[in-house]
Amino acid sequence: MPNKETMLVEYLGDKPKKKDNILNSGAIWNGKGDIVELPVSIGRKLVQLHPDVWGECTDKDVIASSTASDPSEIDDVINVLNELNNVDKIRDYLKEEFNLTFRGNPKIATMLSRAREHMALLADNKVLAKKETDESKSNTFNGIEITEKLQPLVALAQTGNFSNDPEEAVSQAIDMLGGIDSGFYDEKTGMPQLDVIQLLVGPDVATVERIDIAMANKMED
Repeated sequence: MPNKETMLVEYLGDKPKKKDNILNSGAIWNGKGDIVELPVSIGRKLVQLHPDVWGECTDKDVIASSTASDPSEIDDVINVLNELNNVDKIRDYLKEEFNLTFRGNPKIATMLSRAREHMALLADNKVLAKKETDESKSNTFNGIEITEKLQPLVALAQTGNFSNDPEEAVSQAIDMLGGIDSGFYDEKTGMPQLDVIQLLVGPDVATVERIDIAMANKMED
């Protein structure tokens, strides 16, 4: 179930499979009506940017169900449906929540078995989406993508004992680059490349203004 930091996002489009290609969160929806739990910061943006593609689901719209992410949650949903013990109610719920349809007069056991398989597939896709997101995050440091050029600096960033003073930390990071011939400087301006300094001390610390100040001070020295 969603908490105050997450929200349920439903896919409203007609594609059999939809991946978040806007914010690249790694989330995947399996067809229209599929629901994925996302951080509010991501889900809200998707819904606001493309309301025709994604919509927000509130708790009243779903049981712990459509976002079941582990066997215990799936069992809970199946137990709730089983307690209904009514073919029509179960059929209506599965149609509304999962877009699952049944012809003729199916047995309750048949519907519940199919519902379990469907939720297990959703759970597997959520695990896959999380894995893809984690792998994407693992290729970054301090929020900066680790390119082949920046790879040698990762160890320095991890072990560097930088000052708590932002301007001093930026100055220390520049000193670690090894001079203008290191390849980490802009050829036209002669200034350290922004992403390089941000990798070392973080985007919040390494601003263009602080780099300018640090470089001006070094030139005076």
